[in-house]
Amino acid sequence: MKNLKKCLEREYKEIGLFLSKRCNYNCPYCSTNMNISKKELDNEDYKKILDSCKDLGVKCIIICGAGEPLLDQNLFEIIKIARSYGISVNITTNGYYLERKTIEFLYENRVSLCVKLHSLNEERYLQLSRIRKGPKWVNYNYSNKIIKLPSFLVDLLKSNYFTRSNKDEFYFPPICIETVITRINYYEIPALANLAKLLKIQFFVEPLILINNAELNKKDLVVSENKLNKLFYRLLWIQGLNFFLGEVFHKCMMQKNFLITNYGDVSNCITALRTFGNIKDDPLKDILRRMKPPKFHCHLGFRRCPTRYYIYNELKKN
Repeated sequence: MKNLKKCLEREYKEIGLFLSKRCNYNCPYCSTNMNISKKELDNEDYKKILDSCKDLGVKCIIICGAGEPLLDQNLFEIIKIARSYGISVNITTNGYYLERKTIEFLYENRVSLCVKLHSLNEERYLQLSRIRKGPKWVNYNYSNKIIKLPSFLVDLLKSNYFTRSNKDEFYFPPICIETVITRINYYEIPALANLAKLLKIQFFVEPLILINNAELNKKDLVVSENKLNKLFYRLLWIQGLNFFLGEVFHKCMMQKNFLITNYGDVSNCITALRTFGNIKDDPLKDILRRMKPPKFHCHLGFRRCPTRYYIYNELKKN
């Protein structure tokens, strides 16, 4: 009874939400199993989830996994409903489909964007995205410095996100650059951090999660523990504590939150995906009653996180 009472009294500020697994990229570091094994959620299911989030007092929905969210036909409706309920939305995207009209819609609804950018070199960008025809790269003049960037990022930087955004209107920073640490782009990550600092936008780095594609390609991707530590100190020197590496400086985000997959499964871990129920079978509130927060605390190297423990196991072999 004590655990049940704690679960019901817990304040859920943010939830993770997976949309369709469809993606135009086939990144070698991707941790998502791209096979669609059963029927995914439809618009009515997402409406039910949003109604439950409103009742629970959720502040922000983080669309953070599975496929490319801008390919999901339910995305715009989800955003409209969430905003009508006073719930903020954060999206992680590869950026390929960030056209001007899409950017305008996202800005009007104050959607925070985390854009994946793993290299400033077009050839390495294609290597890390495994896409035949990548985005067009163009020169961008900022503070009398010419930078070559993907066209979607330039469109974003020319939009209201960059020119008119008031950070207080967003739950998370309006724009964030995210990069995954691999052998392929290891030496470029400080340059990406400097770019984020120059543009005065948030920078987020993420170690590999060794499942699915990342597991298959780990010999070409894994960075040693020593190099990883050196990189973190370099980033601290470049950005101070401004760069966001939540797994180093904060507790696991899932300690006080939960995740709903594209199939409706409810989990307390964004990577291990231990399931406590499905929203198609039970009301969300009933599922949360039987869900416990993960006990591990993510520190540098994720010593106790069951999915990311590889940094202190696999990497010692390199």
